[in-house]
Amino acid sequence: MNKLLFMHIVNRLSNEVDFFRQKRDSLGRLGLSTLQKCTAAIRVLAYGTAADAVDEYLRLGPKAVLFAQHQEAVRKDVERAFGVLQARFAIVKNPALFWDKVKIGKIMRACIILHNMIVEDERDGYSQFDLSDFQHGEDNGSSHVDLTYSTDIPTNIANMMGVRTRLRDRQMHEQVKGDLVEHVWRRFGGDENNQ
Repeated sequence: MNKLLFMHIVNRLSNEVDFFRQKRDSLGRLGLSTLQKCTAAIRVLAYGTAADAVDEYLRLGPKAVLFAQHQEAVRKDVERAFGVLQARFAIVKNPALFWDKVKIGKIMRACIILHNMIVEDERDGYSQFDLSDFQHGEDNGSSHVDLTYSTDIPTNIANMMGVRTRLRDRQMHEQVKGDLVEHVWRRFGGDENNQ
């Protein structure tokens, strides 16, 4: 949903439902904000998770809250973009465990370029292109194909399983997430007093 609609929901809930209002605890500290409570409730509804699955989100410190806000802001766009690409190109739907990052990057760039060209063509209607616009430098116009590109599947299943294990390693996940939290905080966070 867009931000305007979300903020409308937050305002209505904070005005009409006591649970969603920010309150102070017995020590006078402010509790969870209306925004945090609404975000957690909508996450439960959207992802179908148990209510206690958002406890970690609600306990986050300011750095992690900022990271979660930025992550959620782009997650929807990324999911929508992949959905469009998966609908148009079957290769994007298939598992990519056997490919390295370079090959996956080339495939994704090719699909994105083709998708954008198709959208532009559909938007502008059919038009003729001058092929000289697409030639760079002193290209002789030949259609050289890079035969070094290979889609061979690795024969060593142990190597593939090792890569899969590293990708699913919890400690590695937490380290990468921590690095991303710090990066977002340095880029978008407040001054030293907010830490």
